[in-house]
Amino acid sequence: MDEECLIVGAGPTGLALAIELRRFGLSVRLIDKAGHPAQWSQALVVQARTLEQFDRYGIADQAVAQGRKISAAQIWSDAKQIASLDFGLIPSRFPYLLFLPQNETEELLTTKLQSLGVEIEREVELISFENAGDDNRIRATLRHADGREERARFRWMAGCDGAHSTVRSGMDVAFEGTTSRLDFQLGDLRLAGQDVPGDELQVHLHPGGDVLAMGRLRDGICRVVLASHRQQTFDQRRVPDLQDFNTAFKQSGLGIVAESAIWMAPFSVNQRKAAQYRQGSVFLAGDAAHIHSPVGGQGMNTGIQDAANLAWKLAAVAKGADARLLDSYNEERGKVGEELLRGTARGLRLATASNVLLGRMRDLVIHRATDFQMIQTAMVRTISEVSITYRGSSIVRTEVVNGTLRAGDRMPDAVCKETGHTLLAALREAKHLLITLDYSFPEITKGLRQVAFVALNSHAHQWTPSIERLLGTGPGIYLVRPDGYIGFAGKSTEALRKHALEVGLL
Repeated sequence: MDEECLIVGAGPTGLALAIELRRFGLSVRLIDKAGHPAQWSQALVVQARTLEQFDRYGIADQAVAQGRKISAAQIWSDAKQIASLDFGLIPSRFPYLLFLPQNETEELLTTKLQSLGVEIEREVELISFENAGDDNRIRATLRHADGREERARFRWMAGCDGAHSTVRSGMDVAFEGTTSRLDFQLGDLRLAGQDVPGDELQVHLHPGGDVLAMGRLRDGICRVVLASHRQQTFDQRRVPDLQDFNTAFKQSGLGIVAESAIWMAPFSVNQRKAAQYRQGSVFLAGDAAHIHSPVGGQGMNTGIQDAANLAWKLAAVAKGADARLLDSYNEERGKVGEELLRGTARGLRLATASNVLLGRMRDLVIHRATDFQMIQTAMVRTISEVSITYRGSSIVRTEVVNGTLRAGDRMPDAVCKETGHTLLAALREAKHLLITLDYSFPEITKGLRQVAFVALNSHAHQWTPSIERLLGTGPGIYLVRPDGYIGFAGKSTEALRKHALEVGLL
C-alpha cells in the first residue's frame, strides 16, 4: 500500500512536516539514518513566528515553560555598549526570543507526532529513488539496520536530511554558495562571575573582527559562540577547551570564568542555497534547501516554516486541488531563502569586520539607528521572522481593502478580553480561516470546504489588539491560509470564490 509522503530526516524540519501532514489527514513515513535524536542543543533560538506555529500544534505553552525568554540583546564593541534591542517590541503574543535546546525542541515535536500515530523509523536510510515513474509515484529503496533493503512507493518525498542531503544529491540540484574562512567554536558552559548574562543576549565585537556571543540557557549554564579570524583548514579544527573561552572573556573585559562544559565543538559556516526546492514529486526543506551563518538564530526556524508552507499545499492537492499549486512552494520559500542568505551574510560581514575604520562606522550607525523605536521594531520583526511576507506570490490575491494588511502578509493574532480565546485559534484545526469584517453576507461560506468562519465588527472592543487596528474598517473579507498567511483580501464574494477554487476549497 502506497504512503502519501516519505519524509527523509527526523530533525526539527522533518518532524514539523510530518506533524503538519498528519494534521491534514495524510499518511506519512518519517525515516532517519541516525540511531538516536539530537543529543545536544545545536539549534537554540525559537523565534516568535515558530512559537505561533507551535501554538497551532498545541505545544507552544509547553515550549515556553521549558525554555528561557530572552527579552533583549545588547551589542558591545571594544568593551563599550553601542546598542540594545528590545524584543518586547515584537508584534506577537510571544514578544521574546526563546532559548530552548534543539534536543528539547525535538522531544516536544516527537511527542506531538506520536500522539498523531506516527513513529520515527530510525536506522533506516534512503539509498536511491526514482522521481515520478510511469504511475507518477516515487520509487524509493530503503536500507534498514539489519541490512534488509525495502522498495516502497510514495506519492511525494521530502528531503529534510540536512546540508549533506541524499535527496538533494539524487535530484542533482545545485547547492551553490561559499564557505566562511572564519574559525567558529561553541559551547554550553557553566559560567561564574559578575558579568554572566541574565535574560539578555550579549554580542561583543572586537577591533580585529573577532566576535563573542552568549546567552543564558538556565541558571549557571550559557551558550557561548566564538568567531575568530584565526584561519584553519577543516583538518586543523580542534575541539575547543575552556581556555579558549576564558581568553575571549578576558579580551572582552568581562568578569566571567568558564568553570566546566556540558559540551564544546568547532563548526563551519556555509552560505548555500539549493537552485530549486521542487523537482517533480520531490521537495527540499530546511538545511537540505538552505544553510547560512547563525546570525539572528534563523536556521531551524526557517526550516520549520518551510514545512508549514509545503504541507497545506500537499494536503490541498491530495484533496483535489490543481497540482500547479505546488509550484508556489519554490516560488514563496525560495525567495525567503534568498533574502535569508543575503541578510545573514551581510550581518556576519559587519560583525566580523577586521578593518578598524569600517568597524567604527558600523558601531556609529548601529548606535544611532537603534535610538529610533521604528528602526528597533523593524529589526526585531526581521529577527523574529514575523515580517516575512508572500506579497507578489502567484497564489495570493488582493483587492481594495481599508486596512494595511494585504494578501501574502502574516495574519496577526488577537486575544478576546472576555473569553481569553485567540482570533487564530481555528487554525489549530488545520483549516483555512475565513474572516469577514463588517460584512452582512454569511452565505459566502456556502460550498467552501475545510474552512472555519469568524465574523468580526471593526468597532468591537473585546479584542486586544483591536480589530480596527489589525484590519481597519470594513466591509472586508480575509481568507487566512493554514500556515497563518492571508491568501485573499478584498470585498468581492465572486473574487473570493475564484481564489478558493484555485487553492482547492471548492
